[in-house]
Amino acid sequence: MLDRQAFDRVFADARAYKNRRFTILARAAAGPTGSKSPRLGLIVAKRKIRLAVSRNRIKRLARERFRHHTGRLPAVDLIVMPNSGCAGVDNKEIIAALDELFARLIARQD
Repeated sequence: MLDRQAFDRVFADARAYKNRRFTILARAAAGPTGSKSPRLGLIVAKRKIRLAVSRNRIKRLARERFRHHTGRLPAVDLIVMPNSGCAGVDNKEIIAALDELFARLIARQD
């Protein structure tokens, strides 16, 4: 997702999936102009993750896990937001946390 209106639509009417490390907001693709494939939006706030290196690593891992699950996800708009404790965590734990949330999202949509 690239524009402000798409993010605002998700924030206005979304289902939240949370764990210790991340929050994912999901909303069905909007109307007849809605996309047939899932779309990803990332919000990684500087006040939650201080170092740019850590913010970029989290965004890179979130994109990778989204691409991994794209074939099984329904047509939804997603916003992935890391929680404060995500910065000092290793990649394996971040991947596990994201996989857990994507699995819950897929199971909920079936």
